[in-house]
Amino acid sequence: ILLIGLTGTGKTQLIRSLLSMDSSSSSDERAGSGSCSSSDASQPLDVFNGGTKHVEVATGCVLGINLTLIDTPGLTASAAGTAANAGVLRALKKAFKQHQPDLVLYVDRFDQPTRAGGELPVLQAVTNACGPHIWLNTIVALTHAGSAQIPRSEQGQQSWDGYSQQRSQLLQLIIRSASGDARLMNPIAFVESHPGCKRNAQGLAIIPSGLPWQQHMLVLIVSAKLLADAEAALQMSPEAPGQGRKQGLQAGLDPASMRQLMGRPDGPPVRYLMTQLTTFSQPLTYPDHSAIMELRNAKRMLRKLKGWRDRKE
Repeated sequence: ILLIGLTGTGKTQLIRSLLSMDSSSSSDERAGSGSCSSSDASQPLDVFNGGTKHVEVATGCVLGINLTLIDTPGLTASAAGTAANAGVLRALKKAFKQHQPDLVLYVDRFDQPTRAGGELPVLQAVTNACGPHIWLNTIVALTHAGSAQIPRSEQGQQSWDGYSQQRSQLLQLIIRSASGDARLMNPIAFVESHPGCKRNAQGLAIIPSGLPWQQHMLVLIVSAKLLADAEAALQMSPEAPGQGRKQGLQAGLDPASMRQLMGRPDGPPVRYLMTQLTTFSQPLTYPDHSAIMELRNAKRMLRKLKGWRDRKE
């Protein structure tokens, strides 16, 4: 899994949080200095020492899932960081070709969005360096999702659910514009990797919606990997028309039958299926739910007052 994103968005801390879910994690240094071990995985980073300067690879087995996480230096959205971005893009392109990752995690902040779509030039530069296909198997991770300071809108203070939906849609539009593919539907994961974040009764780190974000992230990673393998099995090589069919028959699956089962060629992309399967909806409530609850509370209070009056009489 290759992690990319702007500087200061929390890529390294995200890696530490994921590897801290299991003790059997280790780190291997690649193309630079610095390391991340399971002992300090849950500790916050020292912001005064700066971020990641070189490409680093951390490996671990988390809940039975073998993960290889490739950390990269952060990019700069300002125009003054063009020269620094050039070096980061060269290292990013080299790591992308060398490791050939199954998935890409684009990390951005949930609570501090770049003004006026400032991520667009940076993401376009990533597209030019690695190719548009880098966004096909990309999961968007929004860090600092547990922040209590949600940006205000013109209508006033927003709810967490409303702002999260707005932030996700805006970032999805930016990625589509940077990749040039209007059909992209990248899944969104909300992350709160601070060691002091809220936890549920089971001790799992949660976001304000009550969702355990680490487990949800693993579900997205496994789902994206399975669907990527399924798409690779469905594709037939145009240079060798019989090769794809032969591979499908060897696996016991006819590519034509698999395409028929998966839907029409002009149907929604498979990414849409993964997004719908891994989206946890809120409990359903009736439109007049609040009025009904107020009426029940009023009746309960009347019964208490009547009982108190009867006892007094």
